[in-house]
Amino acid sequence: MTFLQNLLGKSENTKKIPAIFYGASDEFILGLLDGIYSVGGNITEKFIEFSSVSIELVEGISTLLTRFGIVGKVTELKLSIQGIFTRNFFNTIHISHSIKRKNLQKINSVVKFQKGDVVKFQKGDVVKFQKG
Repeated sequence: MTFLQNLLGKSENTKKIPAIFYGASDEFILGLLDGIYSVGGNITEKFIEFSSVSIELVEGISTLLTRFGIVGKVTELKLSIQGIFTRNFFNTIHISHSIKRKNLQKINSVVKFQKGDVVKFQKGDVVKFQKG
């Protein structure tokens, strides 16, 4: 058994984000999220998703994303990021995978803000978008 298997889980359905990762630096978490989405995420021109047979892994990724103002919807074994949160994802997480990065740019170019949307401009600063 390797170090990573011990840390993350032996089989697909037991994988999870280790508790020690939640206290890691932003730089570490952003690199981890890049790796997760570049390798295992699904980023098309319309949506951002991550699926796994491990609900603990899906929920752990969701928790890490909220650290950066990115809120996703967890349904069964899938995490979906939609609407204004795709813009937060685009502005925060650098995706190494070139095709997924281009798809993320396309999503970002069509996101529209609506009255009452919450938008994170800088780490920790949250404001409501109001139409004139």
